[in-house]
Amino acid sequence: MSVRLDSAPAAEAALLGAMLTTSQAVAVGLGLERDDFAEPRHRVIYDAVTAVAAEGKPVDVVTVSDQLAVTGQLEGVGGTAYLLALKADASVRHADAYAATVRSRARARAVAAALAGAQRALSDGEDPDAALAAVVTAAATAERSDIRPLAQALAQTVESAFDANGPGRIPTGLPELDRLLNGGIRRKQLVVVGARPAMGKTAFGLSLALHAAAAGERVLVVSAEVSCEDVCTRLIALRSGLPISALVGGGPLARGEIQAVERAVLELGELPIDVWDAAPRVGEVAARVRAEAIAGRAYGLVVPDYLQLLRTDWAQSRQEAVAGLSRAAKAELAMAQNVAVVALSQLSRAVESRTEKRPMLSDLRESGALEQDADVVVLLHRPEVYVPGVDPGVIELAVAKHRNGPTGTVRAAWLAERAAVFPLAYPAERL
Repeated sequence: MSVRLDSAPAAEAALLGAMLTTSQAVAVGLGLERDDFAEPRHRVIYDAVTAVAAEGKPVDVVTVSDQLAVTGQLEGVGGTAYLLALKADASVRHADAYAATVRSRARARAVAAALAGAQRALSDGEDPDAALAAVVTAAATAERSDIRPLAQALAQTVESAFDANGPGRIPTGLPELDRLLNGGIRRKQLVVVGARPAMGKTAFGLSLALHAAAAGERVLVVSAEVSCEDVCTRLIALRSGLPISALVGGGPLARGEIQAVERAVLELGELPIDVWDAAPRVGEVAARVRAEAIAGRAYGLVVPDYLQLLRTDWAQSRQEAVAGLSRAAKAELAMAQNVAVVALSQLSRAVESRTEKRPMLSDLRESGALEQDADVVVLLHRPEVYVPGVDPGVIELAVAKHRNGPTGTVRAAWLAERAAVFPLAYPAERL
C-alpha cells in the first residue's frame, strides 16, 4: 500500500523521517518541543521518539512502532507504513534546515493566534494597549531565544561570581582543585581529563560522579571502556572502603565487610547516577540527555569514559574523527544540553619516550582540537609508576588549561587497592 505525505506539513514529515534514520537528526530534533509540530499525528510520533531516546534505545522504525503500539497509538498515526514512508522520503543531510523550518512555522502560528486574539479583543471593545501587549508577549514567548538583555546577563553573572557555591558549580571532591577551578566544574563546560593507561582517569571520573550526585546533580556515566558491573564494583569499593580485589572473588568476606558492602549498595542506590555501558555516538548521548530533560529528569554532569572510544560517523582520518568528537562534546552536549561534560581521554605514547614523564597539553591523543575545545584540561600523573618509591600513593592533577582562571597542580592521595582519589589530608575517607 502506498502512503502519500501530501497532506502533512512537509518539513515536519522530513524531520521525523530523518530522526528515524540517524542519531544526529535525533539530537537536532529533540531541540524542539511537541507543540512545534502542527500535524497531530506528528506530535504523537515525536512523543514516541522522545520516549525511545529517553530509554537509551536506538530511534528507528521498529523501536518507534513498538512504542506507539504500547501506548495504543500506532494505528492512529497511520501504522508502520506511515513511519516507513516518512523515512523513505527523508534527506538526513538537511535535518538542521527541517528543524529550523518547523520551529519557524510554530512561531508563525503562535503569532497568528495572538493576532487573532487581539482582533477579537478589539472587536469586544477591550483596551488596545492591552491587546498589543498580548501580541508582543506571545511573539517573544514563541521566539524562545537565547538572546538576553545585557542587564539581566550581568546580574546573573555577578551573582554567580560572588557565590562560591552558586548554581552550576559541581564539586570535584578535592577542595584544592575546586579552588583552582573557581568553585568547581560548571555547566556548559567541557573538561578533558587526560592520562596514560592505568593512571587513574576512570577512578577520578567515578569520584567526580559520586561527589556531583551527593551534591544533588544527576549524573550520566557513559562507560565505553568497562562494563556496568565493573563500574558498580569500583563504586562499591569507593563507598565501602574495601579493596576491589575483595569484591571480585578474592575470598569470603567477614561479617563486618558484608555489612559494609550492603550499606554501600543501599547508599549508592539512593544517588542519581545512571550508567550507560556502551560506545554511542555523541549525538545519541545528546539525544538521551535532551529527552531526560524534557521528562523532568535533567542531568547536570555527563562523564564519557573515554572520549576516543565513542563512535563517529566520520569517514576521514582518526585525527579528524577525534576533532569531530571534541566539537560535538562541546557544542552538541555541553552547550546545547546545559550540562557539564567531563570527558576522559587517552594520552599519546609520546610521554613514554621522554625523560620527563609528566604529561603536557601536546600529549592529548590524535587531535589538537581537544585542547582547543576544552574549557579545562586536567592531566593526571602518578610519579611512582615511572620511578618506584617516588611519592608513593600520590596522584598529581595538573590543570594545564583553564579558560577562565588559573592553572596549577594539585596533589591528592591515590589508594591503588580501591582505585580511589582522595584529598591528601583524608586518605582513609569513604566517598
